[in-house]
Amino acid sequence: MSSMLPSISPELARIAPGFRALSINVIAAPIRDAQVGEIALKEACQAVINGQPTWAQAHIDAWNAVFKAFGAKPKRTPLLG
Repeated sequence: MSSMLPSISPELARIAPGFRALSINVIAAPIRDAQVGEIALKEACQAVINGQPTWAQAHIDAWNAVFKAFGAKPKRTPLLG
């Protein structure tokens, strides 16, 4: 298994000092039920349509602010929202 050492760049730490990251390395297992992914996607889409999760828009707005601080061009690197 490969190993990695997650890190946060100093530039990002200065712009967004509260940023935290979680890296997960997954080795895929064989698909046992092809409908599971389809069902999960439908449920996730319906949750967004229903305005869930309640924290999502604030999270997206915060990342928009960080991307702007990076100098990202919103039309080239749009976020949801």
